[in-house]
Formats: sequence, structure tokens, C-alpha cells
Amino acid sequence: MHSKIKVKYTFSGMIILFFIILIPVMDYSIKQYENIDGGIIRTDVKSYYAYLPAVLIYGDLKMTYYDKNPEKYMKWIRPKISPTGNRTTVSTMGLSILYSPFFLVAHAYASGSSTYEADGYSVPYHIALLISVYFYFIIALILLRKLLLKYFTDLSVGITLLAIGAGTNLIHYLTIEAPMSHGYSFFLFILFLYLLVQWREKPGWANTIYLGLSAGLISLIRPTNSLIVILIPLYGVNSLKDLRENFLFIFRSWKFIVLMGALVFLVWVPQLFYWKYIAGQYFYNSYGDEGSRFFFSNPQFLNILFSY
Repeated sequence: MHSKIKVKYTFSGMIILFFIILIPVMDYSIKQYENIDGGIIRTDVKSYYAYLPAVLIYGDLKMTYYDKNPEKYMKWIRPKISPTGNRTTVSTMGLSILYSPFFLVAHAYASGSSTYEADGYSVPYHIALLISVYFYFIIALILLRKLLLKYFTDLSVGITLLAIGAGTNLIHYLTIEAPMSHGYSFFLFILFLYLLVQWREKPGWANTIYLGLSAGLISLIRPTNSLIVILIPLYGVNSLKDLRENFLFIFRSWKFIVLMGALVFLVWVPQLFYWKYIAGQYFYNSYGDEGSRFFFSNPQFLNILFSY
């Protein structure tokens, strides 16, 4: 007897398949990874990425290897000088954590290759970064689809996935500027929302741990994104009564909230020790004051809303 395997094709599932195919095709046509002079590791990515070669290849958090070949490394590293005179990278290390599994594969490949230098900056490392954001984006779409199908029809979910994937600037940050923070933050936001729903439906230690770690990573990539935790008291709020009930739920779940906060802090511990080692202080504004601060006395609301 021959058994027939029935495969159920859904519109939302086909949209995810569309992106699984589309992104590699676009990456291959653009070929950013072939521009070894900065196609992938450029602008802010230099800061996001700097931790990995410094720790895992050179074993030198102070990046003194920069002095041995400044002509080479000035292309890949954008350091600032800390108050103690050490080189430091501007960005926090959240993205390096998400890059790291793909970096390790690239480094293993480059180390065994006679073609590429295992220096953290040859072609395999560029391709690894490109693949990393693609991977996280597809996982985000799968989680978002699963979450939305709890509340909406498959057609509505499919249209939503298509609009988000192809109708926003996210597509730019999956291809042209792939390793920038946006695609990774998108993944973590979706993960946080997915885990928040799980936590509210079934409060427990495991869900609390996952939610706390995801919130920690979100803030470690871009500290201002810590605002996402406001969704915890605002979950499902349609009235003042809902808001009051949410606060009562949070009060009753104080042990979970304390654990969540402790896990966010735990995620930040390596960053705090890095700042202490490099800058002599646990809390260090590596961006400095010039151009990277709030100008509260000069708001630009109209320009933000309506200008280019």
C-alpha cells in the first residue's frame, strides 16, 4: 500500500517561503560581501562587530593590535579613546553576541582555508554576517506568524508578513546594510512579544527566564529600546480597568518580575566589566557628548515628522 503525505499549503506559509528565497537572491545580486573594502563591515557595524575579533582572535580587548598595522585595521575598526587612554568601541556588545555563532563558523572555515586569512575581516566573515541577519529574520517571521494566527485569519497574517517584510525599510537592512542593528532588533522584538503572550497565558519560571533574557539582549543592542518593557503592564489593555488588573497581576507576580530584572542585569554584566577594564568605570558613555546626546532645549518635532 502506498501512503500519501498531505501537505497543507497556507498563504502565510508561502509568504515566509517567498522571503526565504527572495533575500538570498537579492544578496547574491548585490554581492556586498565581495566589496572587501567595506561592503558589509562598515559604518556602525565596525563598532558592533569589533568585540568578536578582539576577544576571539586577538585576545586583546584594548585593541593594541591596531598599532601593528594601522593601515589595515583603520578600515575595519572605529575606536574611541577612553578616559584611561585605551581604545574602546562605541557600541555595546549585544550585536556581537548575536553575530557570534556565525562568526565562529566563519573563523573555523577561514582557519582551515588556504585562500582566506583568519583575521576576522576576510570574505567568510562578511558572508557570515549576511547569513546571520537572514537567519534571525526568518525565525522572526515564523514566530510572528505563529503569534498572529492566534488572533487573525491566515490571509490577514500573510498580508501582514508581506507588508512588514517588503513594504518597510526592513528589506534594506536585510540586504544593503545587512548587519546593522535593525534586523536583529526586529527579531528580538518579535521574540519578546511572543514570549510575553506565553508568559501571560502561562506564568512560570521558564517563561520568565526567557522573557528576561530577551529584554536584556534588546537593551544591550540599543539601550533606548529598553522601552519595550512597557508592554508588560500594557499587555491587552483596552480600558483603565484592564490597566488596573495588569498592575495587580504584576504585583502578585513580583517574584517573576524580580527575576526578570535580575536577568536583564545579568546580560549586562559582561558589558559593565568591559567598561571597567577599558574606561575605569562600570557605567561609561562611550558615545561621548559630541552629537550623541539629547538636546532637550531644541526639540525638532516638525522636522522629525515631516522633513526628509
